[in-house]
Amino acid sequence: MRNFITIINLAILFAITSIFSRYDKSQEDTASKNDSKAEAKVVVSSEQKDMTTVQSNFTLWPTQWTGDKKTKKKNEDASEELATFLREMADASITERDQGKLAAQRATKRPLKDYGARMANDQSAMLLDLTTLAAQKNILLAKDLKDDKTAGLHAFKNVHGVSFDRRFISMKIKDHKKAVKKLERATLSTDPDIQVFATKYLPVLQAHLNQIKALKKGN
Repeated sequence: MRNFITIINLAILFAITSIFSRYDKSQEDTASKNDSKAEAKVVVSSEQKDMTTVQSNFTLWPTQWTGDKKTKKKNEDASEELATFLREMADASITERDQGKLAAQRATKRPLKDYGARMANDQSAMLLDLTTLAAQKNILLAKDLKDDKTAGLHAFKNVHGVSFDRRFISMKIKDHKKAVKKLERATLSTDPDIQVFATKYLPVLQAHLNQIKALKKGN
């Protein structure tokens, strides 16, 4: 009888142990599954973050490229505008210098001769500054006048006497007005060197214009 009871107790103990063992294994499996899900979420989150970064870069790159192209185009336009300004001013300065020398020799009245000499000296100084500035900007200036202006200067040399005085005065009023307007615009240039140049020579050319107008009235 005792042996039977002992067997029953052992069977009950074994059954209880088996139940608890299955419960612990079930808990471990559940925990393992939860850990796997958590890891999977971390991996997915990391991949999503990487994709977001890539998408962001793809979104920014075209904008950056477009900005670079616009900046490059803007700089090219500014450089071309600067070169055009310096070349036109140098061309005009050579013409003014040579015409001033001619007036100093050929004008019939002393005030007009003196005016021509002054204009030649001022334009020579202006041309020197233009040449220096162009060299700093790596811009090549022509050393001689264009064919049309050379032809105009030669034709002007064939005029004499009072006709020379009148033609010279009329021509200089017209030319100086154009030069003054160009320098006025140049004082607003985004290039600080051009601003300095224009600010320096604007009063000079304005004085030339005012003086030639006064000479016209007294002629």
